[in-house]
Amino acid sequence: MKTQLKNSLSLVSSIATCCTLFSLASETTLAQSIPPMEVRAALENIVVDTEFGLLTYFEGSPSDILNYSSEITDTGWNGTLSGIYAGKPLNIDYVGDTADLSSMSWTGTGTWGVENWSSSGNANYEDLALTTIAPSALPLEGVLDLENMQVGLSVSGTIGVGSITVSLLKDLDDMELIASIAASALDVPVLGSALEKELSFTLSQKDFTYTSQEEFRVLFGILSKNYIVNSGRLFYTDDDNGGGNGGGNQIPGFNPNPEGVTMNEMQVQALPVPEPTSILSFLALGTLGAASTAARKRTSNKDKTSLSQ
Repeated sequence: MKTQLKNSLSLVSSIATCCTLFSLASETTLAQSIPPMEVRAALENIVVDTEFGLLTYFEGSPSDILNYSSEITDTGWNGTLSGIYAGKPLNIDYVGDTADLSSMSWTGTGTWGVENWSSSGNANYEDLALTTIAPSALPLEGVLDLENMQVGLSVSGTIGVGSITVSLLKDLDDMELIASIAASALDVPVLGSALEKELSFTLSQKDFTYTSQEEFRVLFGILSKNYIVNSGRLFYTDDDNGGGNGGGNQIPGFNPNPEGVTMNEMQVQALPVPEPTSILSFLALGTLGAASTAARKRTSNKDKTSLSQ
């Protein structure tokens, strides 16, 4: 009898252990991450915008629309920004190495008028879902750090150095990736200016279009004369077997083929600031909106959890 009781208790204990492990495994599988390709696309957008923004802050003039196009893969991107700025042709070729999200880098080479352009930087991404068990109803969050940023012109000198920390939030209900500045430290050495950067970036997973707006302002000083806006789209072609843009039907989104190429087409423009506080107010509302979304999702998830208990 004692032996049977002991065996029964052992069986119950084993079942309880299995249930616990299954429960933990189920909770762990709920933890999701922002897709790596979305992180790569956000980094590319922020790099191009920031570097062009530093140029416009240095020169001071608004611009017509400039075109940017690139090819993005699992290992990096190759893109070109081209157009006319301040009456001079601007052509910059970018190469990004993003195979490892924890150790990324980029370079930019080209010309602005008669001056040679040179830029570079490093970046790393921390997925906050890797350190916490997050129910799928919550927004996904991560932190993108851009470091050792340098932008230089062969005659004018260094027009930008510094670092940026970007908060990424993926809203699963609205299917949007939202980026905002958590911290920034940028300098324009040739002007002796220390800058803060504001950013409002949204990538829709419904049609894979995105918009961005950013501005630089002098620390303890006046606002810049211009702010940067861009809009673009991400797509691949249905006859792309990994070798590039095959020229077939264009499908919004990232290429599902691990060897495939995703095309990025973007338009960038520097616009004059209409009023001293209007753009900052807009960006502040955008940042508050992102924070409010995260808070709302967390609250909603807590309510759902309480009801299920």
